Formats: sequence, C-alpha cells, structure tokens
Amino acid sequence: MLVLKKLLMILMIFSNQVFADQQEKNYSILTDIAEVIEIFTQCSRMTPSFRTSYSRLDAELVEKIETKLPEAFERLAAGKKIELDDYYRQYVSFGMLRRELVYISAIHKEAANEWAGDDVKRKEALANWQTKSVNICGGKGLHWGAIYDGSGDIISEIIFNSAAKK
Repeated sequence: MLVLKKLLMILMIFSNQVFADQQEKNYSILTDIAEVIEIFTQCSRMTPSFRTSYSRLDAELVEKIETKLPEAFERLAAGKKIELDDYYRQYVSFGMLRRELVYISAIHKEAANEWAGDDVKRKEALANWQTKSVNICGGKGLHWGAIYDGSGDIISEIIFNSAAKK
C-alpha cells in the first residue's frame, strides 16, 4: 500500500509538471481537422488557399520554428523585431502538392483582449486558443501569419492583418 501511495504521488508530481510546462507555452498545435481548416479563414490577411492535405505536426519541429521566428521577422518584416511572449501562436501542418508546410497564426495578446472586450463568444474563443482557431479581423497590423517551408528549412513569408473592414 505504501509503495502504491508513493507511486501515485510521483505520478501526480510528474503530471503536474507536464501540465505546468504546457500552460507556460505561448503556442499550441491545433490537431482537430475542423480547427485546422478554420485557421485558414482569416478575415483580414491572406492565407494559403491551395492546400492539398493536412497532417499531424511534430512538437520538435514547432520548437525549431519558434527559434527561427525572430530572425525571420528581421529578414521579412523590414527589420521589425517581435517579442514572442507578446503573442499566442497556433501551428498547423498542411500540404501543397508534394510540399509539406507549416502555417503559424499569431495573435497579439493585448490586442486580442481588447478585441474580446465584453463579448462572451470572443472571450470564450480567446480562452480556448490552445485548441480552437482564433480569427481576429483587423488588429492594426499586430496579428500575423507565417509560412514555414521544411524543404528549405526557412520561414518564407510573414503577412500582417490589415485594418478591419467596416
């Protein structure tokens, strides 16, 4: 009985640490196919429209892409620097013919909270950003999407949200 209690205690400590690690990350990998498709329906920025497949995304690859984002911003966004901690990032993997690509949708935290305001549906969407696609119209160029191309191991484009349509 004592051994079982110790084992359960170790499992609880380990699972709490895993849960804490997941909570601290500012990115998520969307896996539900409906959410993966939904992430491409942004209303104020272009997204890849020609997609031939969807696949599971490896967390190790996401970690690699995360390290490439600051340099990609300097290269693709006229030297603009970003603070990754200011953003929630949603990752999905998709195919375009024979190329495997990754789409990153980034949501500026502060601007997203302003967007949500007192709207219950928006607050719920934002609260569930780790599993549900969040699409914000407008955003004063703070929200953005990027494409990672594994064949060249490079982030090939970054596109910012335009102003919201009235």
